[in-house]
Amino acid sequence: MNNEELNNSRIYSNEELKLITRAKDMNIDISFTLLEKNICNSGSNGVCCRQCLMGPCNTIYGKRKGICGADADTVVARNLLMMVGRGVSAHASHALHMASSLLKTAQSKTSYKIKDSEKLLGIAKKIRVDTTNGIENTAIQVASVAIRDILSDAKSMIFAKSYFPTMTCGTIPGSVGKELLEAGHETSMGTMADPTSLIQHAARLGILFHQELDLEFLIKIK
Repeated sequence: MNNEELNNSRIYSNEELKLITRAKDMNIDISFTLLEKNICNSGSNGVCCRQCLMGPCNTIYGKRKGICGADADTVVARNLLMMVGRGVSAHASHALHMASSLLKTAQSKTSYKIKDSEKLLGIAKKIRVDTTNGIENTAIQVASVAIRDILSDAKSMIFAKSYFPTMTCGTIPGSVGKELLEAGHETSMGTMADPTSLIQHAARLGILFHQELDLEFLIKIK
């Protein structure tokens, strides 16, 4: 497989291709072969809705609406928001464990040590916390802000506002918990039907996702 063929496929290297070919020769089902067998055109286009027990509804463009009245644009936007929300939940859960471990480590409640104080100070400066009282105090403040950003019902996220100060109204996310709670509500049957609002909410979750990744990979505890 040449570079052009690789770029047009879901395979990113010839090494992967060799493994996939070997699996096929051994009649082993892997994600690539299962995708070929089980692909659903309606699901791939995002127009299938399973948000209530009266469905599923297939909202083919221009032909029909779901039983709740949702058209294809609403269903596609709703499905996207749910997928983004699940991804954010996974990373936010990991980030919460990291922040909690950082806080306990700074309070001498674990056997861990703060390994990369330079990166920790970099985060602290971005979110504008005091760094003059030692690395442990700085860690406590950073961890506390991170936990607040994840678990509180705050209307704006400190990490997001500090990292992206020029964000426009409507894209500044609230806390992870608040945004995910509202996303679960909005994607329920019979509630939010405006696809633009749903996509905007997905964008806010995307910003949350970025911030949680920063917390995961910039803070190392050993």
